Amino acid sequence: MISSHKKLIRLVNNLPGMAYRCINNRNWTMTFVSDGCYELTGYHPDELESDRVVSFNDLIHKDYRELIFHHAQQALIEKRPLKYTYPIIHRSGKEKWIFEHGVGVYSDTGEPVELEGFMGDITGTVETENKLQKANIFLKETIRNSDKFCGMIGRSSAIRKVFNQILNAAESDANVIIYGESGTGKEMVAQAIHSMSQRKEKKFVPVNCGAIPENLIESEFFGYEKGAFSGAYADKLGLLDEADGGTLLLDEVGEINPNMQIKLLRAIEDYGFTPIGGKQIHKPDIRIIASTNKELQKQVEIGKIREDFFFRIHVISIKLPPLRERKEDIPLLAFHFSKEFGNDKDITVIPQDLTRSMMTYDWPGNVRELKNFIFRFLNSEDPQFLKIKSCGPPSMDGTVDEYIAENDEIQGLQSWLTCFEKKIILKTLEEHNWHRGNTARALNIHYRSLLRKMKTYGINQS
Repeated sequence: MISSHKKLIRLVNNLPGMAYRCINNRNWTMTFVSDGCYELTGYHPDELESDRVVSFNDLIHKDYRELIFHHAQQALIEKRPLKYTYPIIHRSGKEKWIFEHGVGVYSDTGEPVELEGFMGDITGTVETENKLQKANIFLKETIRNSDKFCGMIGRSSAIRKVFNQILNAAESDANVIIYGESGTGKEMVAQAIHSMSQRKEKKFVPVNCGAIPENLIESEFFGYEKGAFSGAYADKLGLLDEADGGTLLLDEVGEINPNMQIKLLRAIEDYGFTPIGGKQIHKPDIRIIASTNKELQKQVEIGKIREDFFFRIHVISIKLPPLRERKEDIPLLAFHFSKEFGNDKDITVIPQDLTRSMMTYDWPGNVRELKNFIFRFLNSEDPQFLKIKSCGPPSMDGTVDEYIAENDEIQGLQSWLTCFEKKIILKTLEEHNWHRGNTARALNIHYRSLLRKMKTYGINQS
């Protein structure tokens, strides 16, 4: 019958990597090494043991020997485990990277006399990381010489700063918050970070937090099991489970109520969650990218965002510049959208006077508004369209006399102001594709004031 000791030795010898026991001296003299040492170092066990052919210290890359020895002695004094990653020189002369996990063996007086532990080969992992770093260096060089990056267009210093921030965020697995006005491309940035990260093979799951009804938000994020409530006829996978291994984009994260923030915080802090009606705790591996057009710090101050939730998602911050702060990119973007909407036909040349108008307009709807404008320009048969649409929100300059002549039945200043206000609101809504938030910003009035005026004037999208 095989003894327990022999069974243990056989098990250790069959492990990938190298189990060891060594004397705590300057050479790390081995008193036992498993058979895996040959594949790891190129030396057989009897060549390493007792320093017969070579000491293990001589295998450690010379630039790391003193560092490893110093940190090992410090860890042994403090009776902490030893956890290191460092290169060794294989017998063939090739460099290999290993990870080492070990513990001290102490005498009766508490002196660290030996070490025992395990070493494994992580050369492949290190080489992959080095390739990623080189690829990112190449991408950064490409950015400097290109106007396009992950579908985003621009050569301004403001947008190139964002491109570099995307690369840096992709190298990390930390949570990201993206700030930007509506139409600046927050989801494109989030998608770019995901597609260049180590999670790119898994799903990218975007969710508009402001579009989920309050009474459904928990079931949307956590899912539910069949029979959990009336109407739950089958299991439903929640957004957190759907994004397992990948990235979850919380668009307009400021719309999540504080109670739900607590539950999300617990879920992403490894406490997990239980689907509605379920009993099993789910702990998905997800990266959170959040986006907002609000100042979250101010939302924290007024109590709409919990401080602990804020700090959990606010690790890497990226702020997208509005189009009015990168106007040199407008001709590039206009040409790009002209090609996109041209459907492989001849690209329409944008008149110089129209380009000048586009450069002077503030674009409250940002890139999205510009894209819609180019589409309408390419599909418009009305030559007056260019004169009206290229100058932004309607103005009274040069139109008052014409307007009075067309509406001579109106009497009194207040009636004139009311009529003209209705016309301005209607025209600005059309300018912004009936996006009420952008319209309110363009008119410099509160969102609720716009809704109230629309109701008063009976303005509805037909």
